[in-house]
Amino acid sequence: MSAAVSIGDDVKVAKFGGYELPVVAKKVLFPLRYADRSGVPVERAHLPQPVSQQRQRLFGAHAPQVERPHPYLDESWADFDLPDDYEAFPQLGDDTELIVIAYACNLEAGVMNIEWGRAEHVGDGELLWGPHTPLPLTAAGLAGAANRSGKSTSTGQSAATPRFDAGTEPGLTIGLRHPGDKTLGVPPQTERHPDEPRTQDNEED
Repeated sequence: MSAAVSIGDDVKVAKFGGYELPVVAKKVLFPLRYADRSGVPVERAHLPQPVSQQRQRLFGAHAPQVERPHPYLDESWADFDLPDDYEAFPQLGDDTELIVIAYACNLEAGVMNIEWGRAEHVGDGELLWGPHTPLPLTAAGLAGAANRSGKSTSTGQSAATPRFDAGTEPGLTIGLRHPGDKTLGVPPQTERHPDEPRTQDNEED
C-alpha cells in the first residue's frame, strides 16, 4: 500500500510499501549508500542490482533527464537510449522531482562523504549525474568531516574530528571485600586454607 503523510507545510512522508521517503517542497529525497570507503567519487554510484521495478519507476517518473556529457554524433543512435515511460507515483504527484543523497560510510569510520543532486537512471543501476553538491560534515560525531590539517586515517577518519566513541572507556568497580576489612587493613583472602574446617549442612565432619 502506498500513501503520503503530511507533517507540515510543504513537508510530508511518502510511503512505498516497506519504506518511506521524505518529500520537502516538491522534492523527494532518495538516500543511496554508494561506497564503504573514502576516496570513491559519487559519479561511480550505482543502484543495487537487480534494480526493483519500484525504483525504476521512481527514477523513470520523477528523476530529471540529465544532459549527456558526450552527445551523439549521429542522432539515429539516440533512439537506442530513449527512457521508458513510467507513471508518477500518486503519493508524489507529477510535479515532484527526485533528489539523490549519495553517501559513503562504514561502521568503523562513520560517514566519510555525502553529496546530493540530480541523477538519472540510465539502466542496469548506472546513474548519470547532473548538478550535485557535497554536503558539509560539521557535526562532532561524523568521521568524514573536512580535516583542516589535510591528514586522515586509513579508514577515512579525520584526525582532527573526534568520533562519538573516542572517549575513555569507563572502568569496572567491583568491591568484593567488606568495608570493615578495608578499614582494619585485613588482607583479602581468595582461597580457603587447607587446615580450615569444611562447613556442611548436616554438621558432619
